[in-house]
This record gives sequence, structure tokens and C-alpha cells, in this order.
Amino acid sequence: MKNMKNIKMKIVLLTTVFLLSVAGFAGTADAASTFLYVSPTNVSKTAGSVFNATVGINTSEKACAFEGTLVFNNLTCQSITLADGISEMPMSTKPTCSNPHFEIGIPGCTTSNRTLMTVSVKTENTKPSSINFKGIDIIGEGASVSNAAVAGNYNVAPVVKPAPVVVPTPVVKPTPIVKPAPVVKPVISSAKAVTSFDFAAYEVVGAINEDTKTIVATLPYGTDVTALVPTITTTGKSVSPASGAAQDFTDPIAYTVTAEDKSTQTYTVAVTVAANPAKAITDFSFKGLGAGVINETNHVITVTVPFGTKVDALTPTIVINGVAVGPASGITQDFTHSVIYTVSAADETTQAYTVTATVAPKKVAKTNLLGSMANILSLGTGKTWLAVIVTLIILGVIGYFILKGNKKKVKKEVKQEPLIK
Repeated sequence: MKNMKNIKMKIVLLTTVFLLSVAGFAGTADAASTFLYVSPTNVSKTAGSVFNATVGINTSEKACAFEGTLVFNNLTCQSITLADGISEMPMSTKPTCSNPHFEIGIPGCTTSNRTLMTVSVKTENTKPSSINFKGIDIIGEGASVSNAAVAGNYNVAPVVKPAPVVVPTPVVKPTPIVKPAPVVKPVISSAKAVTSFDFAAYEVVGAINEDTKTIVATLPYGTDVTALVPTITTTGKSVSPASGAAQDFTDPIAYTVTAEDKSTQTYTVAVTVAANPAKAITDFSFKGLGAGVINETNHVITVTVPFGTKVDALTPTIVINGVAVGPASGITQDFTHSVIYTVSAADETTQAYTVTATVAPKKVAKTNLLGSMANILSLGTGKTWLAVIVTLIILGVIGYFILKGNKKKVKKEVKQEPLIK
């Protein structure tokens, strides 16, 4: 009853303005047009028979909630079932045969006749029987609109038996008092863990060790750790230093997470910078023989040495961008076939280069008469007379052969000249 009154009070508070504006005051409903009823109203049954009756609301105005108790006279309740769309009110329970008190409602209310529940009963004897109500209260929009009800009355005829058995009227137990459920206080969370710690600018996510409460992040080579901005996610209420605040991670930093219950947990964050990944050959040569052509895309080096060079024992000079190369610079190698050189970086990664030594083809010398003459004439002043004599001899020989060739050509032309008559 106390719970129902509380519900009524809430409805009254929500609809007072509406009722006052329409009727001037609350509770002016026509009680005669709104009542609870049992169907069938009058019927004859046989002693010991089981039948169903329905409890409904007859109304033409808005009815929202219903309170009361079913009373069974010379009938044994078998079951009570709420109709579809009907529910018990908060802080109350569904009516049962052992506790037929009901506090039920219709979500959204109703303005037409509606079945509220179905009751299954068994007749006990030939005495007049009925399903009646007590403590009826029908609540509309903000006020009690009626407490009227129509009972179901039944005539029970005896069963013709040689020896009819009269079933004694069961003892009606008092309605138990339903205590309200205890108020559950909200639980204050003690969660205070770091679930993610990352540096978005470098796409680096920290590794969280929940057992040791430590976080380690490795940033790319060359990163300045004196003003890094971390993004932190926790299960607690706050974290200090805050997420998004720039920090100097030259040394480890302690981050403290505070839970809703004010308990705390500290995590130690350490940032390291990755080693240099450089691992390239920048120059490869054989001293006095030639420098290599480096194809960095394919990691191939080609060195062309002069004709006649023996490539089975060449000693290269190698310049790298890394920490080591193998075979090492200055170590003699057989370059009859390609040799693999591997450069190691500070971060322990490696890069292999294929080096090939190619011997240049033999060059064919060309005679240059005029060049030879020029060389002769360019001799020192002490040898000028010899240069002149040699030059004259050469010119004489050349002239001789030229004149000899011209004479043969003239003779040939004379022989072919026809006689003129």
C-alpha cells in the first residue's frame, strides 16, 4: 500500500497542472462509469470443477493503475496470470494464489475496456461461491478515479455420487508483508591501470608490463626525447602528468593513475632511441686500377680494371656508412668471380653488395705520321739537327713514292690514247 501511494503521488505531481487547467481540481471522474469486474458475472458450476474467470476494467476515461485484493469465497485459487501488456508496479510483486493482492498498471494507460488478469479456481462445495474484491483503488491521470467493482457469483450444484465427499474449506493464510528491496549503493571503482601509452607523432606504442608496472617505448634513430608528447589511456579517473603534456624523457618518468576511490598506482615510463640503421657502401676502389660504380638500388658494384690486370688477387679500399663490412677493407680477394660484401649497421641489420671486377679490352695503337713528325720536331735544342735530317728523309721517301705513282698513271693514260689520223 505504501508503494502504491508513492506511485500515486508521482502521478499527481506530474499531472496537477493538466487537471487544474481542464477541470479546476483533481478527482472529478465519474466513478459509476469506471469499475473492475469479474467475468463471467453469474454462472452455475458443479462442485469440484475447475474453471477460469477474467478480471477486467470497464472504463471510458483514462485508467492507468489498479490496486486491490481478490477474495475467494468457497473457491480454491489455482493460478493467477496477468494479461499481455499488464505489469506489476515498481516495488511490488505479481499477485498469486497465496498472496492475491495486486498493484498493477497499464503502460500508457487505457480509455477502453481491458482484461487485466485471468484467475483459475476450483469449486469446493454447494454453497454460494464468489470472486470478490477489497481495497479497490483505480488511478487515472494523477488521481484516484474509482473504487468500484463488480464480483463474480456462482451457484454450485452437488455432484451426484454414492457418497459425496465434502472438501473442507482451506484455511486462508494472512497476506505476507512484502518488504521493499534494499537500496543498492553504487560501487566506487578502484580501477587504476594504464591500458595504452603511445607517441602518435612517431607511430610508436609503448610496451606495458602490468606485473612490474613499467612501460618501455623505443623511438626511431635520431629522435629528440626532450619534448615528447604521449597519449595515455587509463581505467582510472585521472593520470599525472596528464595525457598530451610534453615531457623530457631523457630519464625515466613516473606516471600516477588515480582511481574513483582515490587509490593510486604508479607506472615508470622509459624511452629509448633505436640505433642507427645505416648500412651502405659509399666508395669501392682498387688503388691505381679503378673505382667502382655503385648501383644502390640493386646493391651491385662494378669495377673496370686495365687490360692485363690479374683479378685473382686484388685488394679493395672500401668506405661504408655503418659499423663494419665483411670481408674487410684492405683484405686481398680473388675477383675471378663476383664477391659478396656485407655491411652491418649499428642496429644489427645488414645489407649485402655484389662486387664484380671486369678487365678492360686491349687497345690497338694507330700510326700517325704527322704526329710522329711533330714529336721529332719537338725534341730538345741539342737534337734539332737530327730532327731536321730525319724529317727531310721522311719527306723525300714520301715524295718519291708519290712521283712514282704519278708516272705509272701517266704512262697508262698514254697507252690508252687513240692515234689521231
